[in-house]
Amino acid sequence: MRSINKAIMIGNVGHAPEINTLEGNVLVAKLSLATTETYRTKRAITNRYRLASSCVLSICSVGHVA
Repeated sequence: MRSINKAIMIGNVGHAPEINTLEGNVLVAKLSLATTETYRTKRAITNRYRLASSCVLSICSVGHVA
């Protein structure tokens, strides 16, 4: 059975993405992404924030154009 793994991350990019080309025209992009989660506890009057930093690695193969 085939499955699709999908994630949508919304945040701020930490720095310019690093893009490299491997053998066979395979592109690799690496970037950092900062996301913020807002939540409120039962006892808190104001909102609380939790910041998380993630490293995103994307791999894509590119075909030849004649």
